[in-house]
Formats: sequence, structure tokens, C-alpha cells
Amino acid sequence: MEKKINSLFFLLYVKGGTVKKITIHAVHDRNISKFWDSLELPESQPCFICGKKVTKENVGAFAPIDGKVEVVCEKLRCFYELNNRKRRNP
Repeated sequence: MEKKINSLFFLLYVKGGTVKKITIHAVHDRNISKFWDSLELPESQPCFICGKKVTKENVGAFAPIDGKVEVVCEKLRCFYELNNRKRRNP
């Protein structure tokens, strides 16, 4: 069983893989619903990595990608893959 992570993160990398700035904002479980609504997300949307249906109850992370807020499910492998993609394509 994989551990659930609830966090909002913005990663900014300089080309070549050098980290310029990383800001991590955590969102407590009790505030996920309010935060989800503030982003004006639909009731559910597919995980950016695996395509699994993501809702307020099983969201793992939020990330700004190409001007949109994307979500990933609670699977750690999806969270890590999102992080790796952000590093490769800031």
C-alpha cells in the first residue's frame, strides 16, 4: 500500500538541471476541499500521470503545468514521476 501525500508544490529549475528556487506549500487534509474549490476544478479529473480518476478525497498533488493546474493521484510513483517531469521540463 502506497502512502498518501497531500501537497501543493511549485518547482522552478534553471536549464541544465540546476535548482534556482523551490517553494513547497502544504495543504492540510481538512483544507483540501476548500483549496480544490478555490482552483475551480471539476468534481474529478484524470491523474496527470496514470489517468486514474482524482477527486478531493484521493488527490496527491497539484502542479502548475502549461498554464493549467494539473493534479496527480495519491500514488507515490505518480508524485515522483510528476516531480521528475517538472525537473526535465521546467
